[in-house]
Amino acid sequence: MSNTFFEKSKEIANDFLQSIVFIDDKAYLYEERNDHELNAQQITQVFARSEKICAVYKPEKLKDIDELSILSKKSDIVVIDWQINLEENEEEIVNNDDDDDVEDHRGQHTRKIIREIVADPISGKGSLKLILIYTGEIILPTITDIIYRDISDLQIGSVNKENCSIATGNVKILVIAKPSAIEEGKEDAKFKHNPDLKEKIISYNNLPDFILTEFTKMTNGLLTNFALISLSEIRKNSGKLLTLFSKELDPAYLSHQSFIPNKEDANELLVELIKDALGNLLSYNEINKKIDEQLVNEWLNAVITEEDKSILSSKGKELNPQIAYNRDIEFLKELLHSDETRVDKRYETSFKKKITDKTIRNDYLKFLSKNNTSLFLNNSQKGLEEEINLKFAKLTHHKSLYISNEIEPKLTLGTVLRSTKNKDNFYLCIQQKCDSVRLYGQERKFLFIPLNISNNGKFQLVTSEGLKLSIDKKSFSIRTIKFNGHENDGVVKAVLQADGSFLFTQKYTEHEDEQFSWELDLKDLHAQRIVDEYASQLSRVGLDESEWLRRWST
Repeated sequence: MSNTFFEKSKEIANDFLQSIVFIDDKAYLYEERNDHELNAQQITQVFARSEKICAVYKPEKLKDIDELSILSKKSDIVVIDWQINLEENEEEIVNNDDDDDVEDHRGQHTRKIIREIVADPISGKGSLKLILIYTGEIILPTITDIIYRDISDLQIGSVNKENCSIATGNVKILVIAKPSAIEEGKEDAKFKHNPDLKEKIISYNNLPDFILTEFTKMTNGLLTNFALISLSEIRKNSGKLLTLFSKELDPAYLSHQSFIPNKEDANELLVELIKDALGNLLSYNEINKKIDEQLVNEWLNAVITEEDKSILSSKGKELNPQIAYNRDIEFLKELLHSDETRVDKRYETSFKKKITDKTIRNDYLKFLSKNNTSLFLNNSQKGLEEEINLKFAKLTHHKSLYISNEIEPKLTLGTVLRSTKNKDNFYLCIQQKCDSVRLYGQERKFLFIPLNISNNGKFQLVTSEGLKLSIDKKSFSIRTIKFNGHENDGVVKAVLQADGSFLFTQKYTEHEDEQFSWELDLKDLHAQRIVDEYASQLSRVGLDESEWLRRWST
């Protein structure tokens, strides 16, 4: 990784990181220390110099562990001692496996906190998290193995274990060592028996940079950097947002609520206002310019390897393997930073020097018109194009990426359902929002456009599973399905099933054998665009006329 791009990413990460939580039963202020203790005063001073909020907690009772588990989920970084001893009669045994001979129960409370963080749908499964086990023990590999087994048992996806490190898709746990209690200037001999672990000893003074570096390794990408910059800007302006949404405006808000027919709409307005406020804040601070040409070039220098790329036909078939072109960094810079506004011309100009045969070049450009992600992947990443494109498509189209597992989806404009009777049948709800609410115990027909699974042809949507769906715009294909509104909320809600899915139950008695599982919610503007395009199809005028005249009129 290029030092330039990584160092820039490090600056962005440093601006974002604010809070570090230490949990250590041997935290002290003034006593003489040993290998297992933690100098709380020195730790807080070190992080203060790094402009970070650092808190050190010393658990004493079992209830402290529960409270600190909750607190840890809110912190940017969590640093926990492995050996946490509580007051007498406060200990509990977490794991009684007979084959767990290497485990001692001193790690049970740390393991509990880590499991709580990793298994949480927000702080663990859905968030980026860095956890450090900062211990005076010398059995770092054993601790790593125990944590690895714990995380694997949670069944939250793939878990990787390396040298004193465990990682899921978004959580990283590092096992590192406290320095020994030695005289200043003397070499730390803690791992004399195992020199390979010497690098795991992290002094107090080096902790802030170590943590920042490890966090940056998780975030040094263009999109992650952009997200961190945006979140940092929102944090900096949180006080201003609170000032704008002042309590002095409460009478005006209540006045607005009293004037409108449906008082629930007043709270919907507040949601729109806060969305607009955050968007306007980022827009006026020109966050869109932070991922500039220089940063893109630094990313290219850091990530891209100069190598030969195969030339494919328009249908994706590889030509003679000996026919290839050299994909280098300067070529990609020229392509990305070209001033040519016509995309086809931009690609034609860039590839003219790379592929001299016009017929082969044009055929390859047809392939790239829908598959150009491969240009920005190294050959070692071959085969990842589809996965990356699907993830980015979901990011741009799926509103439900931000829904918690604990929230029941509701039926409204943009909701995509899947038939339980025929798994190949998908339906997009096109009922306007105003007709999807205030249905307190009432039955209501909802309008749906069918969606067909597209294996090779055109498609407009992708599901969370990656299925490609095309929209059936024929007017005679539209479907109505009747549902009951919730007695209290006035909306149609899905019900959580034993397998973790959500189910909408229709009210057509003749179709009781068919219900509908919730798949996703489209972003509002994408759903509205589909409705508008569908409406334009309905407004077509079909008539017989002079074919000679019709052709001259187009």
